Amino acid sequence: MAVAAAGALVACSSGDAESLGDDSRQTTTAAEDSEAGTSSPGAAASLDIVATIDREPTFTQGLELLDDGRMVHSRGQYGESGIDILSPAGEVVRSRDLPEEQFGEGVTVVPGDQGEPATAYQLTWMSGTVHTWSVPALEPGPTYDIDGEGWGLCHDETRDVLWQSDGSARLRALELPDLAPAGEVVVTQDGQPVTQLNELECVDGMVWANVWQRSDILLVDPEDGAVEQRVSLREVVDEEDPSEAADVLNGIARTKNGELLVTGKNWRHLYRLDVPSTG
Repeated sequence: MAVAAAGALVACSSGDAESLGDDSRQTTTAAEDSEAGTSSPGAAASLDIVATIDREPTFTQGLELLDDGRMVHSRGQYGESGIDILSPAGEVVRSRDLPEEQFGEGVTVVPGDQGEPATAYQLTWMSGTVHTWSVPALEPGPTYDIDGEGWGLCHDETRDVLWQSDGSARLRALELPDLAPAGEVVVTQDGQPVTQLNELECVDGMVWANVWQRSDILLVDPEDGAVEQRVSLREVVDEEDPSEAADVLNGIARTKNGELLVTGKNWRHLYRLDVPSTG
């Protein structure tokens, strides 16, 4: 299935490279971060932290919530990357490691057909390799190759594609199950490309996107790439008060009742949020 953008596609390079074993791409300033959370489309007028869940701090690269409340969690860093199943209480109940030379990135889950187990697709950053795992057993499945960098990933059930980010302003559509390219769209706000797109969560044909090194998330219409809503999570970041500059917001999942579950790199908690629409 080819996915076409309504506007002209612009060429965007991916973000500055991570150094070996560390997430050290260029950071934004506090002023840029503040402006990003309040620019049009505006941030939500209120943000309700519904619950706070303890977790073991790990370098989170992707998060997905299963129907039974367990979570699929992708972790990064060379020599430390892998995939975990977390209990609803945030405890690791099952874990698999990636090869030491690979840096884990975003993850998404595709439901199985006719009683078959679901499949987790897990990106790696620079390797061009996508791992698959049965869920929740985490038995390894086929691996697939993609071009360019892997950052975020989500399953769009309405179009039956995966959307992939690579640190640029592009969202690329990948066909299932072999991840053949199926088109791309450039994400824009007020006519300007929005770069550093990272962790993704697909919701009802729309895409929530985390902007790397900023404390806001975007609701994107993949039909034309337009940002429909921009929500500041500064309150959540301040609540967590991460100790390191690299410990940024990274990890978005949607709950059954429409709330969002978010966390960050090496954060001590997950946060369940009620994010009202700003219209």
